[in-house]
Amino acid sequence: ESKMKIPKGNAKLCDIIEFYLVSSTFARLSGASQKDYELHLRAVMNTTVEGKTLGNYRCTNIKVRHLTQAYDYWLKTGIRTANYRKSVLSAAWKYAMRHDVMTHNPISLVQARSGQPRRVLWSKQQVKSFLETGYSDFRWRSITLICHMAYDWGQRIGDMRVVTWDAVDLDQCRLDLTQSKRNAEIHLPIFRLQARGNPVGPRIEGAVIQTRPTAADRIMIRPRNGLQGDQVREGSELALDIGLDGRHGTITG
Repeated sequence: ESKMKIPKGNAKLCDIIEFYLVSSTFARLSGASQKDYELHLRAVMNTTVEGKTLGNYRCTNIKVRHLTQAYDYWLKTGIRTANYRKSVLSAAWKYAMRHDVMTHNPISLVQARSGQPRRVLWSKQQVKSFLETGYSDFRWRSITLICHMAYDWGQRIGDMRVVTWDAVDLDQCRLDLTQSKRNAEIHLPIFRLQARGNPVGPRIEGAVIQTRPTAADRIMIRPRNGLQGDQVREGSELALDIGLDGRHGTITG
C-alpha cells in the first residue's frame, strides 16, 4: 500500500511518520487535510523532549512521559493545536501498527484537555424556523436549499454547495457524493412520494429525502470549507433575521 518499505520495529518516529505520509491512506485525504496533517506532523517531529527532538526517538523508547511533555509544550500554542497534533500523530502511529511495526500505542494514554465549545447549537424548532423563513423569501432560497440538504443528509455545507445533477441517480433513488474531507465515496438515499402522494421525508426540489436516524442532525457552517463569502453572509443574515445566532458553527437538533 505504501511506496516505502515497512519500517522495522526499532525505527525512529520520523521513519514512522514518513511511512504514513507516502501511504495511500494519507493520499485519500483532501488536499487541505494533507497540508494540515503534514504541517503538524513536522511540528511533532521537531518538538524537543528531554534534550532530543521527538522525531529522533526510536519508537521502542518512546514513553508516555515523553509524549505528555510534548503535549504540554503544544498547549502553549493552544488546546486545539495540542489535540490536533496528538490526533494526527496517533493516525500515523496506528497506520504503522496495522503493518505490525509496533503493538503498543502510548499516545492513547496521553490525557488531552477539553477546549471551550466552538459551535453554535440550534434546536430542531430553530432549524425549522430557519428553513421556513428562508424558503419564504426568494433571495434566500439558494442558501436555504443548501442548508436543508446538509441538515437532512448530515453532510458538510461545502459539499452540498457543489452538488450537481449528475450526482443524482433518480432511477436508483440515491445521491452519489465524494466527501471533500477524506475523498470518501458515499451513497445517500432519495425517496420518492408514496402512491397517495404522502412524502416519506422532507421535500427538497420535488424529491423526498430521508432524515438519517444516526446522523447528528447538523449543519456545518464554515466559510473556509466551501461556502463563498456572499453565501456565508446570506446564511448569517437569514439567521439573525429570525432571532437566531448567526455565527458560523453547528446547527444540531
